[in-house]
This record gives sequence, structure tokens and C-alpha cells, in this order.
Amino acid sequence: MIEFRMLGSLDLRGPGGDEVLSVLSQPKRTALLAYLAAGEPGAFHQRDRLVGLFWPELDQDRARAALRKSLHFLRQSLGEGALRNRGDESVGLDPDRVRVDVHVFRGHWAAGEFEKALALYRGSLLEGFFLSGCPDFEDWVEGERRRLRERAAGAAWSLAHQLLTAGLLNDAERAASRALTLVPTDESEARRFFLALAGAGDRAAAVHFFERFAEGIRKELELEPSPETLAALELIRRPGGGPAPSIGEEGPPSDSEQPTDPPISPRPVSEPPSDPGDGAGLTALTRELAPDLIFLRMIGEGVAGEVYVAREAPLDRLVAVKVLSRESAEDPVARTRFEREAKAAAALNHPNATAVHRFGFLADGVPYLVMQYVKGGTLADRLVAEGPLPVAEARRILGEVASALAAAHQNGFFHRDVRPGNVLWDVAAKRAVLSDFGLAGILPEKEGRLPRVTLAGQILGSSDYLSPEQVQGREATEATDVYALGVMGYEILTGEGPFAAVTEQEKARAHLKATPRPLATLREGIDGDLARLLKRCLAKEPGKRPSAAYLANAFLEAPPAGAGGTKQGVGWRDMWQTRSPLEKGLLVFLALLLLTAGIWTLVS
Repeated sequence: MIEFRMLGSLDLRGPGGDEVLSVLSQPKRTALLAYLAAGEPGAFHQRDRLVGLFWPELDQDRARAALRKSLHFLRQSLGEGALRNRGDESVGLDPDRVRVDVHVFRGHWAAGEFEKALALYRGSLLEGFFLSGCPDFEDWVEGERRRLRERAAGAAWSLAHQLLTAGLLNDAERAASRALTLVPTDESEARRFFLALAGAGDRAAAVHFFERFAEGIRKELELEPSPETLAALELIRRPGGGPAPSIGEEGPPSDSEQPTDPPISPRPVSEPPSDPGDGAGLTALTRELAPDLIFLRMIGEGVAGEVYVAREAPLDRLVAVKVLSRESAEDPVARTRFEREAKAAAALNHPNATAVHRFGFLADGVPYLVMQYVKGGTLADRLVAEGPLPVAEARRILGEVASALAAAHQNGFFHRDVRPGNVLWDVAAKRAVLSDFGLAGILPEKEGRLPRVTLAGQILGSSDYLSPEQVQGREATEATDVYALGVMGYEILTGEGPFAAVTEQEKARAHLKATPRPLATLREGIDGDLARLLKRCLAKEPGKRPSAAYLANAFLEAPPAGAGGTKQGVGWRDMWQTRSPLEKGLLVFLALLLLTAGIWTLVS
């Protein structure tokens, strides 16, 4: 029998055990054989599907000719009986002549023979194999890799619980560790196992396993374990040596009992985790949107809805999924605002603004938004952890946010809720990413492109960042974003706002009347150029504030040592806007003086 191994390194051997190098040396024919082999045993494949997968660049006649030639080559290399036809349009492998490790793995998995299944899973499907020019084939490979990897992880978890039942704690921990290696983000299964391990009497091993899981989820998601998982850990760690109480249905048995549950069957990859740890909502979402979206955990919630981190299966990437709450979904204004956020963010293609991948509706009509997932939390989180940022880094972040705002303004809308909590910190790329366009407003000249849901005089956004015109009930504009950016600049540089105000009334009055505190009194080492830029951002009149496009350049261009002047290479209009009234008066006086001197010279 021919042996074809696709899990891990590719290996193809003929009936005599010799390696069939004639096939393995040709990537496209190897890929064709792999595709025929990975389906259900005895399955047939349409020739039209095969030519589309492997010869997308050719016309129909040439692609079919290439397929016939490749199939003829495989028959010669493997033996006439290895391939079978069904009519003129379908072809498949004979499972009685070709033994495929993927089929055997699936068979052991379905029979509950988890140890045998894991012995066959030597690595990812077609590990290290890549076929250029065939994107649909590569998409298929990625999807199959993910499904087989998750199935192997399910087998490892099930084996771990079987070994716990048998009292083989060390072997159980090894099996569970392999499951974590395969899918490090399966928090519900990890929690279930370390609780069971503690219930079996080895609390130290349970804590060690938790720490390994926590390290993996920090590395993969840049997140801490969920409150449910941390609560389970505290129950295990509590003094007294007694059994860890159960949590819901996943608690371990008492020390006086050995686990008596039957072996746990592996979970089909299309089903959700047994206990997502974030309530029934996450389970329902996974059931409805799997297998395309596998929800991992909730990372934020509010009155309007929830935000989850999920794995987008077809592309094997992490995404953030924002789901409007059912209460908000029944509010036409909230629904329209959510739709507007999707359209506003989708209109931007900017490295410092969150990318929107798609927008859709659940079966009950609740809208959801699939967005770029940024590892690292928000800028507000970072300020809490680290305090005020270094001046050079603060300048760069302000410039990046200003650049994203400039792109939004150019596309006809403004953010209206600029603050550290809505700026994500991409820890990998070391850059700021503006998010949450849920309160985005439309510029007058772009009316009609996005639905208007805010009435004139309606105040939206955080009171700490409200512009004077918003406090007065006037129409917000792109200059409103610039004002909030100025407030945010004070906060990331000093840890304080520009005004010494505490109550809501004091804040509103300060936005309207108060002069911003000089930056130099709040922090040493801030150059005069940066202080002047932020002061101009906080001008009471919107027309006196610089544009976001100007600020993007001004913040990102570091000043020369000891310089306090405005950057070169900017427009006279923006340069004029950044000058104080005294400076403007002096400039006008000097200009008049030079003009008078010139006229006097000509007359003389």
C-alpha cells in the first residue's frame, strides 16, 4: 500500500517502502495529490474545482490540459489503480491503495482513541509547504491546518482528563501542556483542567499549569487571564489545604473523591468551548458565527455593547468583534450610530486608525463589526501603568493621532471623542492607533455620505475633553478634535489636564473661560515649541486652532536643541495660527517697519 504522510514533514512512499521523489520534487503535483488525499476517504473531486485551485492563471482549455497531464503523471508514479475516475468530470484517490495519515488521525479521533491520534499528529498539515500563484489552494491549506490543529488540541485535552481519571497526574499534565502548545488561547479548557488537577490533589501542579497558560495568553493576546480564571486560581491557592470549591459545572471533586466522570469526548471544531467564561452571550455568538469566527473572550463592555477578541478562521488571525447590545439594537439612533462607525472607520486606510474588516448582522438583527485587533491595550491603560510618557514619545503619539484625524477630516468626518481611552497602543509596532468612531460627526460639505444622528446642540463625548463650542451647544467640527488632542497632550505629558477643575461645572467653566496652565509649571524639560502647539490647540475659538494635518507634521518633526520656534516646511497660514497675539503684533510691527524703510530708501 502507498503511504502518504501530510502531518508534519511530507513523506510519500510506494508499496515497497521507497520514497516517491518523482512526485515530491514537483510542488504543484504534490499539492494536487495532497488535496485529493485530504478529503473524506473515497471522495471524488470535480475537475472544474481542481483547475480553478491549481491553474487560475490559465484559460479553461489550457488548465484542463494541465490537469490531465498532472493526473497522468500521478498514475504513472503511484500505479494505475491509485487514482479513480467517476465519469469524465470527477477524480479521487482509492483508499484501499493509498493510506493517508490524515484519514487515520480523524478515525482515531472519532473513536475516542486520543493517544493514537496524537501520535499521528507530528505537526501541522503540509508543514513548511507553500505553492505560489495558487491563493485558493493556500486558503484551503490554512483552513485545514487550523481545523486539524484544533482537533488535535481537543484530543490532548480529552486524553489529559482520561489520565487524570486514571490517577496519572504527571502524564495528564503533559497531555494538557501539549494542548496548550497547539491552541494557547483556549481559556475555558485550561481553567477546567487546572481545577480538575487541583481537585485530584496536586495544587502546586495546578498553579504551575495556570502560570504557563497565563504566559501563553499574554504572549498571544497581550491580555491577562479573565476574572473567572483568576477567581478559580484564588480558590486553589487559599490556605488550609482543603479542596478547592467548584465553580459552576467545572469545579474539581473533593480530595476524598477520585474523579469518576467518563472520559470526555473531544469537542467538534464547529462547536463553541464548553465554558467560555464570559457568559452565555459569548457561547451564542460562537455557535452562530463559527467556524468563520471563533470567540475567545470578552475584552470590554459598556451600555452600548461588548467587544470580544476572536480568531478569524479563514485567515487564522486575531480580530476584535464589537457587538451592539440587544437593548441598543432596538434604539434606531444607536443602530444608526453603530452603522456610521462602521462606515466612518472603513473609509479610512491609515496605519494609525483601526481597520474595519467587515460589518454584519446576527440572526436576531443585532449588528456586529469585525475590526483589527491591536495587542497592547489602550493609551489610558499605559498611562495608569507607567505614568506620563517621555516627551519625545508623547510628541510622536500626538503626531500619529493627528495624522489619523487629518485623514478622517479629509474623508469628511471628525471623531468627536478623542481621548487616551480611544487610542490603542500597538505594542508590536510601537505606534498609536485611533479607534472607536462611534460618535463620529459629519462635516457640512460631506452631508449625505454618512447618516446624521446628532442634533445641533447635543453634547457627546467625555466632559474632560469637551471643546468650548460643545459646552456652549454650538456645532462641533474638525477643530473639536484638535481641542481634545490638546487636552490629551497635557494628560500624556503631565498626567493632568490643562485646567485645575474637579466638578463637572468647574470643567465646563474652565473650557469656556480659563487659560491653560503653562506646561513648564507641570513638568520640566518640555520645549517651548511643544508648549506653544498645545496651547494653540486649546484656543477658545475653533478658527484659531491649527489643522490636524499641520499638527501631524509639527508634532512629528523634533525641534532642534534649544529651539522654540515653529517648524520649517509648513504653510504660512498654519504658522500664523500658532503664534500668540503678542507675537503676531510684533511681526506686524516689524513688517510695517521694514516696509517703511524700503519706501524711504526708494524715495531717497
